[in-house]
Amino acid sequence: EDAPPEPTEPPVDWPVVDFEGLLEINSDCVGWIMIEDTAVNYPVVQSEDNSYYLNRLFDGTWNIVGSIFLDYRVEADFSCRNSPIYGHRMNDGSMFADLLHYREQEFYDLHPIGYLLTPEQNYQIEFFAGVLEPTDGSAWDYEFDSDEEFEDWIQAAKEKSCFESDVNPEVTDKIVTLSTCTRESGYVRLVLYGRLK
Repeated sequence: EDAPPEPTEPPVDWPVVDFEGLLEINSDCVGWIMIEDTAVNYPVVQSEDNSYYLNRLFDGTWNIVGSIFLDYRVEADFSCRNSPIYGHRMNDGSMFADLLHYREQEFYDLHPIGYLLTPEQNYQIEFFAGVLEPTDGSAWDYEFDSDEEFEDWIQAAKEKSCFESDVNPEVTDKIVTLSTCTRESGYVRLVLYGRLK
């Protein structure tokens, strides 16, 4: 009979990010996001609105590909209860295109964790729900009037999720939601919810 595994967690092999170099190129850089064995491996920027980086690369060059960017309404250090991050779904599989695979349980099982690195702190992102959300939905809410409201919001995401997850966020957790377009409709986004650890 197998003994239960020891509760010690394996050391995380963090990607190395040269934030000093990145910030010299662009002071809007707030972090780096990566999901192993996917195309998601990019700097995260934040500007004064949510349109600037839709069609600009990290260095500010105009390009339809755009950048991965943090919602302008939230704190740059990811201290809000929910920090939405946006990226295009490119047909060549780049940017946030791989998020669409989270509609399959099998893909989630192979990629349950992402990494968010910031100049101050490294986080694991424990994904707990993947939802097809209409653009007028609540996935991008970042302020909640009470713990109960936040808890209901988390629970609603889990109930609508395309995959099952054992991760059950607490009201004290910080959430990031990764958001990208779907092929189905201009009014629906694939939103991947994760808690920061």
